Order: sequence, then structure tokens, then C-alpha cells
Amino acid sequence: MSRTLAVMMTLAWALSTPTAADTGWYGFGAFGRTSFDGDGGGAGALSGGDDKDNGAKVGAGFMFTRYFGVEAGWVDFGKATRGGAVPGLSSVREGDVRASGPFVAGIASIPVSRRFSAFGKLGVIDARLGAPDSDPGMTTFLDGTADWRPLVGVGAAYRISEAWAIQTEYGKFNKIGDKDRPGDVRVDMISVGMVFRLG
Repeated sequence: MSRTLAVMMTLAWALSTPTAADTGWYGFGAFGRTSFDGDGGGAGALSGGDDKDNGAKVGAGFMFTRYFGVEAGWVDFGKATRGGAVPGLSSVREGDVRASGPFVAGIASIPVSRRFSAFGKLGVIDARLGAPDSDPGMTTFLDGTADWRPLVGVGAAYRISEAWAIQTEYGKFNKIGDKDRPGDVRVDMISVGMVFRLG
């Protein structure tokens, strides 16, 4: 009798415990720490300044199955402070370079347990670089049509209720900005946030 009761209680617990990954719509928001890196052109001056800042992202997604979905949103990487003047572009020894833009990505999720899941992300971002209006050389250099550039990410989520989950993610955004301009700006972002599932 006790064994039967234990089995029934275990089954009831398993059925009542939320799964780590469900199908349907969800929304998310996160804050994180960003790191800028640049090579060549106007981006090269980033290496001599403060290349770390705080960032944030918001968006929504849809899981077609427990394993695959898509999401879209907006990410703000914050700013990096240039460490020196850029010959031919700016005589200002210090200045900020900001980056933000929309993104679209495919999601592959692997449920590890009833509450915990790991995921990978592959997509594109249309991040735009900007400089203060008081620095006309860099403003002109950075102002232009941005292009969709690749992004990759890995992370994990832990369900704390039927609708809410805590999520952490590491994202790498390569060659953001206009591909026709010299310089290669890359941004890494480690974030922690919340996910709300709509069912």
C-alpha cells in the first residue's frame, strides 16, 4: 500500500511540476554587462579607452515545439569610451561610441529537467553605431545604413513558476555596423533576466 501511494504521489508531482520548455508565445527582458572590441579604422581607438558598460534587451518569441523557436527584440549595448584621437576623423581624444538595434534569431532548446533547460541561439542583428553630435568627425564616420550582421548565443533557463523563468545568456555580436565602412566592432554581452510565458 505504501509503495502504491509513493508511486501515485511521485506521478502527481511530475504532472503538476512545470516543464523547463513549453510551446507558445513568451516575452523577455534582461540586463547585462557588455564589452566592446574594435580593430581598424575608427573602431581601433576603442582599445585605449573604457570598453565595458551596462546593456539591456527586450523582446518576444514563439516556441513551435519544446525544442525549436524564434525570437525578435531590441538590444542596447550601452557605450564604449574611445581612448584617443582618430587621425583623419576626430581630433577629440575621448568620446563615446554607442551601439543598439533590433535582432532576429532562431532558438534551439534542450530540456535538461522539469524546470531547467539549456539553449543555443543563431541569428542576425541590425546594430547601429553612434557618436555624440559634438564629435562631428566620428558622427559622420559612424552615421550610415547599418547591415544585418551575425549573432550567436548560449544560455540556460530555470522555471520558478508556471509562467515565469530566470534566464542567463552569453551573446557574441560580430562586425556590427555598416559593412562598407572600415573597422570591425564586436560586442560581447552577459545578461540575466526574466521570461514570461503566455501559454
